[in-house]
Amino acid sequence: VLNPASGIFVAAAGAALLPWTRKVFVVLSDRPGVPPADEDTAFAAFLSGTKYIDPDIKVLSVKINTQAPPGSAVKRRAVQMEVRNILDIAPVVYLDLADPR
Repeated sequence: VLNPASGIFVAAAGAALLPWTRKVFVVLSDRPGVPPADEDTAFAAFLSGTKYIDPDIKVLSVKINTQAPPGSAVKRRAVQMEVRNILDIAPVVYLDLADPR
């Protein structure tokens, strides 16, 4: 059984194997209390997996800050809008969500 960081590493490495023309990946989180990117273990695992395969891919961390409760329509709409915006620049978005429904 993989720990979560190992699974995230493998997912990122797998995505990096594909020949993307836009070499930008994004980790999108809406979890409250997520540490800054340089202290976030999920982001570090994703970054490491990506860079292990292709060091030229840029990996960005995006945090959604809203007071809407997890699972609410407002929260879902905020996430959907942000994903739509991100897909304009990045072909791969890793969703690290408080309520993945």
